[in-house]
Amino acid sequence: MVRARGGRVSSLPVTVADASARSATCKWVPGRRSRSVKKLYVGNLPFSATEDSLHEFFAQGGVNPSAVNLIRDRFTGQSRGFAFVEITNDEESGSRG
Repeated sequence: MVRARGGRVSSLPVTVADASARSATCKWVPGRRSRSVKKLYVGNLPFSATEDSLHEFFAQGGVNPSAVNLIRDRFTGQSRGFAFVEITNDEESGSRG
């Protein structure tokens, strides 16, 4: 059990950030996602973008995304102009350790 802000108790796994640190440090929660998966935010996309076009775009750069999640309007189904791309390899994501 985790005591949430306001005294409520939650049984869900949560990511905890150290409030005293200048920059929040997320701790890995067992049973969630693999530590090696990086979720990248991709913004300023045209409304005509599709999951397939994003997958092809990253493939041209030599990156093989494990998942592409294009965010769409729930009523119209039109792209909202941003997406999240999951990369499993640290070298592909461009992260600096």
